[in-house]
Amino acid sequence: MKRTLLLHFVLLLSTLVCSLGQGPETQNAEVPRRATLTGRVLNAASGEPVKKAHLALSKAESAGSTDADDSSAPEFAATSNAEGYFIFEHVRLAAQRNGFVGTEYGAPGADRAGTVITLAADQKFDLTLKMVPLGVIAGRVLDADGDAVSGATISAIRVFFANGKRQIERLSRMRSNDLGDYRLYDLPPGRYYLAAAIASSAPEDSQPADDDSGLIYYQ
Repeated sequence: MKRTLLLHFVLLLSTLVCSLGQGPETQNAEVPRRATLTGRVLNAASGEPVKKAHLALSKAESAGSTDADDSSAPEFAATSNAEGYFIFEHVRLAAQRNGFVGTEYGAPGADRAGTVITLAADQKFDLTLKMVPLGVIAGRVLDADGDAVSGATISAIRVFFANGKRQIERLSRMRSNDLGDYRLYDLPPGRYYLAAAIASSAPEDSQPADDDSGLIYYQ
């Protein structure tokens, strides 16, 4: 038993001596200089702070980058506080939040590339990022007698032209509940047709009429 205790003591002492011997080299190591990026996330419509927005910094694509380069992957992440403020202490900035359109700083619109931010060592950069809120279309489905219709399929459809051809895109779809109520959410700003169908009475890919009857606007 005494030999075992002595052996443990010798090993502990040897480890301590090795650690002390490595101390000067660690202290002489150069500490990398960092830049700081701070800012605030605001609602683009109301100007109110956006709480709990998830922000991420990623490398801007270089001239020699390839598709194999994962330059879009977030390298640093942060979350805005109750007042919308955030800070990156170690620096293209992107933000995501439920109920808002995902955006990049300086982007002219949704799904557009943002502005590249260049930070030098010890530099402090402050910015404001505005996020566009997503829309909601809600209502109730009634029959000719004014009674609620449950199980009706309600769709928000956007019409656009691509290569000279009229196209439709179904952005959201749900069924009305037992009270006939429905709620389509997470809709980006735009013009929508609101279509309703009961069971299989209407073809799945039926297009809305060419006129503006039933056209829903959200901006």
